This record gives sequence, C-alpha cells and structure tokens, in this order.
Amino acid sequence: MSRFFISNKDWNKIIGYAKIAHDEHKSEIGGMAIAMPDKEGDWVVLNPIILKQTVSSGNCVLDKDALAQHYVETAKKHNNPDLQFVWWHSHHTMSAFWSGTDLTAIEEYSGGKFSMSLVVNLKEEYKFRVSVWDPIEVHQDVKLERFSDWIIEEEMKQEVKVLCDTVIKDVVTSNYVNTFYSGKANGRARQQYLLNDNIGEKGDWPGNDRYDTVKIVENLNSRYVDGSMKHSEWKNAIKTQNKRLQEMKSCWRIKIMTEKQIDQYVYHIEPDAFFYKKGEKWDPDEYSMTVYGGYGWH
Repeated sequence: MSRFFISNKDWNKIIGYAKIAHDEHKSEIGGMAIAMPDKEGDWVVLNPIILKQTVSSGNCVLDKDALAQHYVETAKKHNNPDLQFVWWHSHHTMSAFWSGTDLTAIEEYSGGKFSMSLVVNLKEEYKFRVSVWDPIEVHQDVKLERFSDWIIEEEMKQEVKVLCDTVIKDVVTSNYVNTFYSGKANGRARQQYLLNDNIGEKGDWPGNDRYDTVKIVENLNSRYVDGSMKHSEWKNAIKTQNKRLQEMKSCWRIKIMTEKQIDQYVYHIEPDAFFYKKGEKWDPDEYSMTVYGGYGWH
C-alpha cells in the first residue's frame, strides 16, 4: 500500500489554524489541501488552506461557492490528472475521531474513485482516512508521516553507515563539490566524483556552489508550490541564478519554465533535474541525480 506524507511546515499550518480558531472563536475550523503522488507511488499532502466558512464549537461548514471556486482554480493551476483534494478539519479540544457529521461530509466525495480526509485536534492527535469508492467502497485510517527538510533522521544515519566507506585520514582539500578520494595512483590519492559524472566535471562548479545552487532551486520550487511565490517571481529568481552561473563560467543553466511547464514538472522531478548544459536541449531525466532522495519526501 502507498505511504502518505506531509511536511512539518504544512502540518504546523493546519494545527496553527486549529489553535487560532479555538483562541478566537472556541470553534472548529476546516479547509482543503491537495495530495500529489511521487514517483515511488506514495502520496504527499500539500498546501493546506482555509476557505470562507461557518464555524461553531461542534461544526464547520465550508461555503459552497468558495469551495467550487477552489476546485476550479486549483485544478487549472496544477493541470495534473493525479491531483487529489484533501478535506481537513479540527476538533479543537475533543478527540480526533470521525463524527456522524464527518462521515456524511466524506460521503460527498463518493462520486470519485477515492478521497482523503484528515481530522486533527489541538494535541496534534489525528486520523487520516483514505476512502476508495470504486470499484468497491473501502475506508481505511492510515498513518500520515511527517518530514522535515534538512533534518538528520535515524533512517538517514543508517543509510550513511551502510553506504559510506571509511574516510581516508590523509584528506586532500578539493575545490570541487561532491568529490572523494579512494585508491592510489602513482602514490597519490585519486580524485573521483560521486553521482552523475555528467554534472560533476572539473571546473563547472567551484567550491560548494553546485550543492548551494540546487538547494536554492529547491527552495524556490517549494515557495511556488506553497503559493508564497508567483510564477513571475519564480521566473525572475531563476534568471538571477542563471546570471550567477554565467558569471561563475559554469556550463550549467536552470530551465526557465512557463507556468504550465512548472505545474507539470515541479511535483515529479528533483530540483537538480531543472538543470541542463548550455547549448544542449533540456531533458528532465538526463541529469537527475536524486541529490535529496526524492525531493526530501522520504
């Protein structure tokens, strides 16, 4: 079965809405999010928002017109048949459970093949339900796993332990990122490149600029996805990075995408796949190095 993920940032946003609604109105609050599949077949819950709604201590009802507009605008923006809408709401100080009203609301999604729903409380307890409507009706509460960018998890520590050989003590300082030394050639350490040789050629990436530049692209993509950056702003920021690469005399450039293109690719390729060699045709698969292990989702 697929796994389901949400970033700490998006999780905290949902809990933040719940806390504010309770502080201001002593009420529940609800909203929508989207879910997108990654290349492994797992799902990531993204972009939680709130809409115009009526709230009370035991209920929240989203405005039908606002909800309809949200469906249309979101589908148009992402233009992706795999996109799924996620309904979420809070139970403030109550337990996280599916009330009769909640189950009725979930039934409203029975016209599709499947749907996802989330209920949380102020203790950050939750239930996340996947409902399959076709070909047979099945409901299952599953684990919603949270992830953080740039956090060293135990799983990552284990990967390092298994995949990394012992570092040679006599380290030679290198000006190029993602290099290591192994073996001997004429009595001296032999420099080799990790990852894809096509993107690690000597002179292309002085210092740690390759790592830093890919990280910048990831941050820009994340801001576009969460709605804090418009396409025009993303485009201008990418142009600035390309100018920086030119000044570095790097052969690499970042693909400047139209809004339709970025909506098509941003959820499915790693940030490094936005790069291409100057003078060559951009191919989202050719230079994908899986720098972060699947966009940092696992």
